[in-house]
Amino acid sequence: TIRVVRISAMSGVDWWEHVFPHLDGHHCALYSMVCRTWRGIAEGDSATWRARCKDDFDMEESILPTGARYPTFRLAWLAARKEYKEFFRSDEDSVVFNRACKMWKTIKAWLAANAPDILDTIAPGISAEDLAALEARLQLPIPTSVRAIYRLHNGQDEAKVPNDFAFEMRGRNWLGLLGGYSFYDHVINCRMLSAQRGLALAQG
Repeated sequence: TIRVVRISAMSGVDWWEHVFPHLDGHHCALYSMVCRTWRGIAEGDSATWRARCKDDFDMEESILPTGARYPTFRLAWLAARKEYKEFFRSDEDSVVFNRACKMWKTIKAWLAANAPDILDTIAPGISAEDLAALEARLQLPIPTSVRAIYRLHNGQDEAKVPNDFAFEMRGRNWLGLLGGYSFYDHVINCRMLSAQRGLALAQG
């Protein structure tokens, strides 16, 4: 059954209930600025903004990947969109970024349940400005997938995971996110390098 609704007969509340849930977050934000009535409805609609946070950033709560907490999903979406705006200039980039969000969420959930010590070593994301500076030094474009991964979490904190095996570090020698192994006196700890460290090693 198709329900036909006359647009001229729809109130601001009707518009939001029937139309806005089908829009992406960007257009919800734009249309909420049309008038005070729509803005008031938008600010109070937690369900729609919760869905937009989930769709764009895989956020179940109004907490950004940076750890910043916001009182509403609308404010969280606006803040996240501003923080990661470079990934929303094309549909392809936004899809890649959402996949990176899902990937990190899965990894961190597993670590929280099985290896909390490794979870504690995961570093905050690199800033867009610092990543752009590294790209300029590299003189090559960094793929969107790699940019998304490092913008969310810039590898592991070097202060918590040793570069080389050290007896005094004890169990921290084995906190590499990517695993590790030992063979007699040959020890490998496969940690996730920061973007800065990776570039420094690549350039010798």
